[in-house]
Amino acid sequence: MRKLTILVSAMLLALLTVAVPALSAENKLMDEMLLPKKDFCLLVARNCRDNAYLLEQRVERLQREISKGHLVYTDDELNILRKKLDDASKALDFVYDEGA
Repeated sequence: MRKLTILVSAMLLALLTVAVPALSAENKLMDEMLLPKKDFCLLVARNCRDNAYLLEQRVERLQREISKGHLVYTDDELNILRKKLDDASKALDFVYDEGA
C-alpha cells in the first residue's frame, strides 16, 4: 500500500511538472493573440512587398495604428507615426488640390 501511494504521488508530481509550464505557455500565446500588433511597415518605412496601397489607405492605416496608442506603441513610435500621418495628409491634400 505504501509503495502504491509513493508511486501515485511520484506520477502526479511528474504530470504537474509537465502540465504547468505547458498551460503557462498557452496563456501567453492567447495574450499575444489578443493584443494589437505593431505595423512595422508603417513605423520603420520599409517597403513591404505585400502592402501596395493608395495614399488614402496609407492615411487610414496610420490613423488606425495611432489609435492603438500606448497599448502597442511607445511615445517615440507614436510621434513617428504622427509625423508620417502629417506628411501623408499633406501629400493627399496636394493631390486633391493640384489634381495630380
